[in-house]
Amino acid sequence: MKKSVFAIISVFSIPCLLFGCTSASKFPASRVELSSPASQVSMPDLTSNSDVMIEYRTDAPETIAMITGKFSDIHVQNEQDAASVIASLANVLGIQDVSQEIMFVDRQDVSGSSLTAYTFRQYYENVPVLSDVLKVIVDQSGTPTMLMNGYHAIESFSVTPAVDRKAVKKLIKDEYQSRTDGDPELGISFAFRAGQPVLVWYADIKDSVVKSVYADAASGEILYAEGPVGD
Repeated sequence: MKKSVFAIISVFSIPCLLFGCTSASKFPASRVELSSPASQVSMPDLTSNSDVMIEYRTDAPETIAMITGKFSDIHVQNEQDAASVIASLANVLGIQDVSQEIMFVDRQDVSGSSLTAYTFRQYYENVPVLSDVLKVIVDQSGTPTMLMNGYHAIESFSVTPAVDRKAVKKLIKDEYQSRTDGDPELGISFAFRAGQPVLVWYADIKDSVVKSVYADAASGEILYAEGPVGD
């Protein structure tokens, strides 16, 4: 088995890796139907292949963070094919139900290369997981060359907020003397409590140095405030 740490420089920004590239439209995503039933790739299939390298998460050493090399025979032409790549790895990634948990976000060319990235977001009980995304990266022929795994196994987690949307809007107005740009939206993040899931409210902010915030949906505590680009 090969283990390697990959430095992905100038491909995805640190904020994108941490928070999944949020936008003014919050977290748009859509369900995709697999192009065909996906045959499962097993862990022995991956570890016995000298052309495949695996990186594991530092906070969860048994969880795959990234796979590179020739790990899939699926030819990717669209998001359905890319979803099939993820589905074929569901067992080794720990995904329970790809059709219900994984939704398509976007397709983008990777700047300065001939690669294309298909981005997917995990959902749990219809609430998006904001701290990470899954990316299937393919070359110009449609061959998968990298999979970045942002999936988290979640069990017995409540998605009912103790602090409601109206209270969060007031908290933000009091804290930053500015209104939210649209309503705050619920999400789940693993970025704030030592790798444990936290139900959060996310909101963009109008007319403020702080552009967006993540607030704990249980307490209302501001967990993260994002300033202008370049801060």
